[in-house]
Amino acid sequence: MSLSFEIGSAGSPKGHTLLYFQDGSNSGSWLVTYVVVLPVKVDLSRYLPPMFLSQVQMGNLDVQDMSAFAFPPVPEPFDSKSRMEQLAALRGDDLLYGGALSGEDLQHSMLVVNELVQEYAQLCLQYQAAAPGPADEPPQVGELSVSRFMYEFMSPVERLAELSKLMGKLQFAVAGPDEHMVKETKGELEAIASHFAEHFWMNRLLEAAGSSSSEGRQLAQLYLDRCYRLVDEDFLKAKAIEEEIGKITS
Repeated sequence: MSLSFEIGSAGSPKGHTLLYFQDGSNSGSWLVTYVVVLPVKVDLSRYLPPMFLSQVQMGNLDVQDMSAFAFPPVPEPFDSKSRMEQLAALRGDDLLYGGALSGEDLQHSMLVVNELVQEYAQLCLQYQAAAPGPADEPPQVGELSVSRFMYEFMSPVERLAELSKLMGKLQFAVAGPDEHMVKETKGELEAIASHFAEHFWMNRLLEAAGSSSSEGRQLAQLYLDRCYRLVDEDFLKAKAIEEEIGKITS
């Protein structure tokens, strides 16, 4: 059994994906789990008491490398394939099809999911290894690295709330002017924006957010309001905001 990308690409996996199956024991039904490949290696044996560690190892769980995992470990029933596609697009996830699977055979389901998790993790490693090296400036570590990790586990609404705070911080830095703060804040904004699909127009939002003009600030707020409407699935209101944006940019 192998992975089939329905949203995203095997050549550039995002590191987080909805993985779904056709329920072989219930025709017309779907089973879904969520796979995450962490950007750092995690050794859980460092955090487990010895008495628990021996029990976990007897269960054949590789606690020394938990950098890639699926939760829930056994796919759960899901109501609609179209809803899966919508969620993946809204969250900026990959969407993978794993084939047919029996929802009643828990042990076999866990084995299949684990194999596909490892296959997806390998694709992520290959993609990272093929990426060009860093520029002359050394990579930044510390608060921004921690923030990037936290954004991975935020809901879309939480990310937008954080985005709104950073937009205010950027506008303050631009007005300062404080070039160091501008650069740092733009890095955090780009980190959050990477978790949203293209139809959220994050590139336009970030460009407007960095403007020093009142029109730019107005556009940035409209782009942000539109994002909230898309997350709420209020597409009529989103369309009205787009028309308002068009009046300003035309």
